[in-house]
Amino acid sequence: MTRDLVTREGVIGPDDRVRNAASGLAGLEVICPAGDPLPILEHLDGKIVDIHVVNVRASRTFKDERSVELQCRVHIDGEPLLIELGSGKVPADIPCYFRLPRPGKHGSISVPLRSKYYLAWTMANRGARPGRRDRMSPEVFMSRMFRGRVHTVKTSSRDPKRQLPRDTWYSTISELLPSEGI
Repeated sequence: MTRDLVTREGVIGPDDRVRNAASGLAGLEVICPAGDPLPILEHLDGKIVDIHVVNVRASRTFKDERSVELQCRVHIDGEPLLIELGSGKVPADIPCYFRLPRPGKHGSISVPLRSKYYLAWTMANRGARPGRRDRMSPEVFMSRMFRGRVHTVKTSSRDPKRQLPRDTWYSTISELLPSEGI
């Protein structure tokens, strides 16, 4: 199954590129499969970019685990990275995922001290540790600017040695870092 791309000119094949429309960023290219909310920012893979958290969501996974997802708007040189879709130019929003442990005997979740979520939450809370590890609201990230490392997911989580087909790749923020303002 190949997914088509959406551009101003209409739907094109999966190997074509969508040009970045942001001013001063005409040389960057972004792929965004039709119907897929996750853009592929392969040209930024491994690079650190500015991000603005525009939405947070906590949810349950199918194994009764919990996860937190931050919707991160990518900024380059102080301007939002824009991609061209059929409806016009839209910001490149990519997720940052945090896995939380299963609830304990009493239904509460105690976030481990060395977990990705605990470290990012403490940084977002300006270095202040939480009073209780079961009361760490993801709202601390909302509307904040951070730096983040972009990672393009190219392998299966079940079998990291197996390369996924190119049309199933997507980009995420793999690591949150403090911005100069924090």
